[in-house]
Amino acid sequence: MKIFNYSSKKANSVENFKKISKINHTNSTTIYKAQCKSTKKYFALKKLNKSLCLDNNGFSILYIREIKILNSIKHPNLLKIKEVTVGNNMCDIFIVSEILHTDLKSLLDKYNSYRNSVSINNLDSVISDSSYKSKFSNETDSILSDNMKNDTHIITENTNYDNTDLNLPIEVCKGVLIQILKGLDYLHSKKILHRDLKTSNILVSKSGKIKIGDFGLSRYYKEEMTNLIVTLWYRPPEILLGAQKYSYSVDIWSFGCIFGEIVSNSVLFKGESEVDQLYKIFNGLGFPNEGDFTDAPYFCNFICLPSYGKENIFKKFCKNEEEVISKLLIFNPCHRPQAKEVLADSYFQDVNDVGLIRNFL
Repeated sequence: MKIFNYSSKKANSVENFKKISKINHTNSTTIYKAQCKSTKKYFALKKLNKSLCLDNNGFSILYIREIKILNSIKHPNLLKIKEVTVGNNMCDIFIVSEILHTDLKSLLDKYNSYRNSVSINNLDSVISDSSYKSKFSNETDSILSDNMKNDTHIITENTNYDNTDLNLPIEVCKGVLIQILKGLDYLHSKKILHRDLKTSNILVSKSGKIKIGDFGLSRYYKEEMTNLIVTLWYRPPEILLGAQKYSYSVDIWSFGCIFGEIVSNSVLFKGESEVDQLYKIFNGLGFPNEGDFTDAPYFCNFICLPSYGKENIFKKFCKNEEEVISKLLIFNPCHRPQAKEVLADSYFQDVNDVGLIRNFL
């Protein structure tokens, strides 16, 4: 299978790039910020783990699949690949892609850190505080001020204000979510499952452009696939229960978790193991019906466990949000909406500027 699908017959050398700093490291990859020596432009340089590049059949199918998918997609809300380069030998493989300013997880962590440093003892002083205002543009100040006074997502009705209620303005959240949905809709239209949607894989440019990244677990749809997918907190229950037949609905569940996280400023289901993750899902949403998971072999193991549904996660959301997220996090994967159907929901129809997140970088 041809993986170096570029104009030259031979892949370029990684020596054409100067590594500036390490961005991230996992067991399978290391990502660097790098500069092209000839153009002086900056890129992300993703080094594939040498020990995982080869298997008994030659070059790893996982890496072939990732490169093939990256070469086949072109959408403003998906990470754009530049080329594939090699090091001193063919086992040193690097994926060169555009580099963005940050990712959604880092942005939320940074915002939460600042938010937690703000005293909410007096709401008016928070809104007028000069150091607070200096963090954001005038446009965002106006949004924050209006939402802090009127929106239940920003300040609760309780007079004892808590800084954990100082969430991102809902207009900002909607803009991010719309862009994720557009990228997801495109992927699904190409019969591609991402299979690892999470906030750290949602990239953010300085202009507020949102792009889905990290296609290491992505693959084209087929009848039966592995269930060793999706980071735990964003993994749908059917996968946790052992299903190997699944579809695009796994990405919709993960998107629902991202939706809840960005709007409520907290991870919805923060399990410490697969069993604990299921417990937290059932405790937050109630127990599913037996017919919800017909292809999940481990579901029968949970029927006799203690009662669930003691913590209703929908209490975190207003009515409009609850209506949307309850569709995304429905147990039966066959009943989850498609990305294009979620985009068409009235909840997302009043957004004039999807890039307001730029004011929080």
